Amino acid sequence: MKLKGFITLILALVILCAAIPVSAESEYHPIVNCERMIRNEQYTDYYNENEIRTGSVNTFYLDYITIDGQPADDMNISFQWYKNDYDHAISGETTNALTFTATVDETYICQMYLDGIPVSSAYFTTNVDTISVAPTSSGKIESDGDATDTFFYVYDCEQGKDVSIKVNATSAVENSSISYEWHSFDRWTGELTDLSNTQDNITVKKSKGDEYYLCIVSDGNYQQWVMFDLLPVNTLTETIKINGVTPKRFERGHMAVAKVGEKVTFEVKTTSTNGKVSYRWEQWDEYFDENDEWRQEMKELGSADSVTVTKREIKGDPYGFERFECYIDDGNEVVNIGFVLFLLDPNQVTTDTKVAKDTPAVSLDDTTEALANSVLQDNMEELSEQETAKITLTAESVKKLSDKEQSVVDKALSAEEKVGACLDINLYKELADEAEQITETAGEINLSIEVPKDIRNSEYNYQIVRVHDGKAETLDCEYDAKSGKVSFATDKFSTYLLTYKTADKADISGSANGTAATQKSPATRDNLSAIVCALLCVGFVGITASKKKITQR
Repeated sequence: MKLKGFITLILALVILCAAIPVSAESEYHPIVNCERMIRNEQYTDYYNENEIRTGSVNTFYLDYITIDGQPADDMNISFQWYKNDYDHAISGETTNALTFTATVDETYICQMYLDGIPVSSAYFTTNVDTISVAPTSSGKIESDGDATDTFFYVYDCEQGKDVSIKVNATSAVENSSISYEWHSFDRWTGELTDLSNTQDNITVKKSKGDEYYLCIVSDGNYQQWVMFDLLPVNTLTETIKINGVTPKRFERGHMAVAKVGEKVTFEVKTTSTNGKVSYRWEQWDEYFDENDEWRQEMKELGSADSVTVTKREIKGDPYGFERFECYIDDGNEVVNIGFVLFLLDPNQVTTDTKVAKDTPAVSLDDTTEALANSVLQDNMEELSEQETAKITLTAESVKKLSDKEQSVVDKALSAEEKVGACLDINLYKELADEAEQITETAGEINLSIEVPKDIRNSEYNYQIVRVHDGKAETLDCEYDAKSGKVSFATDKFSTYLLTYKTADKADISGSANGTAATQKSPATRDNLSAIVCALLCVGFVGITASKKKITQR
């Protein structure tokens, strides 16, 4: 080969290599209606996690585009959108965004070019809901509140009676033919049983408990699941307590906090208009095993109306979530009540007490967990998600009661009782920098009031009188002479009176020298009268002629 021909060949090869596009790796964020889309694990395209309603206007676009790790903003990038395949380019759609009106399921393709050379493509698959349903039944029917949802409740279905349910489906697809498939559905196992019914309605005979029926509706473009929950006539009434506290119902169940090793009692008191009630308690363990696989194990705990458990530490779970279930059955209605126990972080809930000047000291005597269960019952969801909270107790002396308060107090106190202190005691909770006053709590909390030194006397009987919502009540309390404090439990916060009077001999307990160690004050004075009457009836048996103090134990 001559030198000139060889040089010509080399130049040609250089030009040819320059014309071959260099492979470029691109990355981007696929967005639909301002939300990141999810990659289908089986394919390379993207799809909408939530359905698009037919007739809605939607936007697909690519954001944060990079080529070989470099932002593409200053590169010569161009776009072309296609519908379903590369043979159907969408005219005029040559930017990184596509706005369209949803009709039926489609696939949209965005092809990217760098300097006119294809570098990457993104596939968007829509899921267009073209079916609308308006179910009816022979009983009262309600949706679960979501306008686009298809779960419906049918109330007060009598046992042994026929119940008719109907779908009434329409489609936005022109000339479509709607098909129906009816199934019974076991909510616990997820098992479907084909009922061999292809009509838009079905009639079933009601048995006990909740019954679920599913109708699968299709118009050739979209498939809709319509679920019916047939609820029995309500024959059960439940009263629920966790360690004496009335809990609030959350999506995960009735929630409470406890320390590791603390005993917790779940109680479900039930009455039925149908017959005898049976209980079944279960405890569910949920955890990752040594192979990092999720496990669920269940064990039965008993068949009484209450169960006591000990809070455990859950390996690998710093918040120690434990789940318990109580199933109640009266032969007609079956009720499932869930409970969740979890741990508090040591710094998650804090407490504070603010006592005004010239006011007897007041203290909160409960653990953080007990306070959280009583005061923060409405906020258990936030606590389970590690939200922090603060509980504050305030106390201030009251110099003068209102006329209405004074009237009810005068009726509540005996002629011998004197008021040693009058306090305005209030409770507050604070979450997310928002403070709220609490006038009533879900359960009782324990407080102590320090008795002023000028009225401390071993011969005195102390009482706590609560004035709340126009009522004066005498509370059970206990006086400890060593600390000089009166302790009591309460679930209402307003005005409190510390009263005293010279105790009858039968009310004084203590050592032989007459120094009172602990004094328990009953909520009423009827107990004392009963003791005196009993002593009179037996002729003061055991009491000598000399005057001795009677010690109550």
